[in-house]
Amino acid sequence: DGVVFTMVSIRLAQQSRTMKKHRYVLAMAILLVCNNFHLAESFVSPVGYATRSSSTLSSTSLFAAVPTGDIVDQLLRSVQPEEQNEDENGVVRNQKETIKNLMTDLEETFSTSLNGEDEEENAESLSRFEQLVGLYDVSYTLTSKENQNPVGGKWTRKNGFVQKLLKTRRTFQHILPFNATGLGGDAVKDKNSTIVAEAVNVISLDALWSLIRLTVILRGDAIPVPVKEREANVLPLSNLAVRVLFDAPRIIFGRRGRIVNLNIGPSSSVVLDSTYCDSRVRIGKGGTSGTRFVFARCHDEEEANEFQALLSRRPMRRYKAFSVLSTLILASLYTATRAALFNRGLRLFGLGVSAISSLMCLALSFSSGGIEQDQ
Repeated sequence: DGVVFTMVSIRLAQQSRTMKKHRYVLAMAILLVCNNFHLAESFVSPVGYATRSSSTLSSTSLFAAVPTGDIVDQLLRSVQPEEQNEDENGVVRNQKETIKNLMTDLEETFSTSLNGEDEEENAESLSRFEQLVGLYDVSYTLTSKENQNPVGGKWTRKNGFVQKLLKTRRTFQHILPFNATGLGGDAVKDKNSTIVAEAVNVISLDALWSLIRLTVILRGDAIPVPVKEREANVLPLSNLAVRVLFDAPRIIFGRRGRIVNLNIGPSSSVVLDSTYCDSRVRIGKGGTSGTRFVFARCHDEEEANEFQALLSRRPMRRYKAFSVLSTLILASLYTATRAALFNRGLRLFGLGVSAISSLMCLALSFSSGGIEQDQ
């Protein structure tokens, strides 16, 4: 309608004698009015949609020229926890199919010009990864198998022992500029690779009405996946695919990391591709598993940035962590015993602290940091 209206207006302006000198100005003004009311979207945008991104990383937008309105809005609504409640009509199954279709719709409109043939790996070509930088909440995972748990490993597995004591509070996957935490670079000293970003996975758990906090942080350096490796991969990968080389997991007991803060478990690596990215959402894909993720950019930056202060603290040695946890176990058991006769709440608190402290001691002795190698 906007195109037809504009063409008619131009024709009338050309035939007007009184407006002869200003007919093109008039036509352009009408076109701008039409565009303002979204009547000329199919005329203005080469893909049939107007880009509504409110912010960009540079004067030349790195985000895809895609419909970041209705589809993204619907996707973000669909992945909300309250939308995932199962009922007798099979809402969860239908919702999964809806989310899958919405993700596919966005992926199909993602600008392939950013994901074309490889250029020489210089600063200009590597700038394609800048669009991925941001603080993200892990909003949804779509796995190929029901028993897969790619977010959190043993820490968040629903039928696992940890979830019987602790409740998952938040899960994040942040993509930061290189060495934003001050801990980057060590993982790739001998690999002759360019680090393009820093990935930080955060699992926040709590218990006893949020009085007890346990945080697991996985920090790693992201390097581009070479074109030969992408071509040899079973699943297709774009040139936004990265291999993240993670340090050993950082396990932190306490809100500020003063009680226990140490590294447990082995280092690890994963391949993660980004199949869509704009100013509000990023869609990721596991390079080997094919698991798809919806990452929503965080609005509550204070909570999303809690990991910064925790990582800035120097990790303690294992023997010191053992002594702290042993003291906590004895003190909490003593409190639970003394409070058994006159304060039920205090007793529950003491038992909870002793149980979680015992879990931490077991983690120190036998744990892989929650990493599941098959994931």
